Amino acid sequence: MTTIHTTVTPHWARLASMIVLAVPALLPEAAHADERRFTFLRTATTHAKGTVEFEHWTTVKWDRPGDSYDGYWRLDFREEIEVGLTDHFQLAFYVADWRVKHTDDTGTKTEFRNSALELKWNLTDPTTDLVGIGAYLEGKFGDEKLAAEGKLLVQKNIDQLQLLYNLTLEGEWEDENYTEAKGKIKNQFGASWQLTENLFAGAELLVDTTLPRWRTSDATTGIYLGPAVAWHGKGWFIAGTLEFLVNRGSYDGDGMMFRTIVGIDF
Repeated sequence: MTTIHTTVTPHWARLASMIVLAVPALLPEAAHADERRFTFLRTATTHAKGTVEFEHWTTVKWDRPGDSYDGYWRLDFREEIEVGLTDHFQLAFYVADWRVKHTDDTGTKTEFRNSALELKWNLTDPTTDLVGIGAYLEGKFGDEKLAAEGKLLVQKNIDQLQLLYNLTLEGEWEDENYTEAKGKIKNQFGASWQLTENLFAGAELLVDTTLPRWRTSDATTGIYLGPAVAWHGKGWFIAGTLEFLVNRGSYDGDGMMFRTIVGIDF
């Protein structure tokens, strides 16, 4: 893993979030924007054939317990390109996943994590069919990280209401020789209401279970809940979610997470 020591301060995290929120005012108008209303969940729908979308992800994590996490904060970044190959199948590529991490003990480090390839199928329509069903496969590749992920995507659109459920099974192998193995099972739920032509508001519930060395006896589960807001312009969108750890005391993960995704159609 490539590690670079930097002089970034916690104020940099606040500045990055402000920049991401200000980006939409500078975006050009285009023909069509994704219907994304959430940042931690995936929809069952795909892009139309021949369409291309660029997404920039920013995730801020902080408030993690433990003496080794004094002064802890982390910024995760992702650049993603999605392409509609048919009206029911899309291909996506994560150009890079990288992060900036800080604790009082270790200072600030910048790390490249991985790149990834994503395949997504839309099987039924969430508006005209009884329920929308999608399938999702993803492979991640990095110097010290390999991961494979599969998702079942369930979606229902009822007038202004969108309901989502994602079931995710994931395997990860990390360390220099990929010897640190773990599995993940995620149950994620979302509900969003269209308030105006452009504004959407709702909530996301995340139930994430980690199985170190694939052992259920060592499993830990984090439960996160928080509001999700999205604004769709003409050919662009921005979505944001603030997640709070519900089961503090029984789970040692990040206490707070805030994610924004900005998307532009081409």
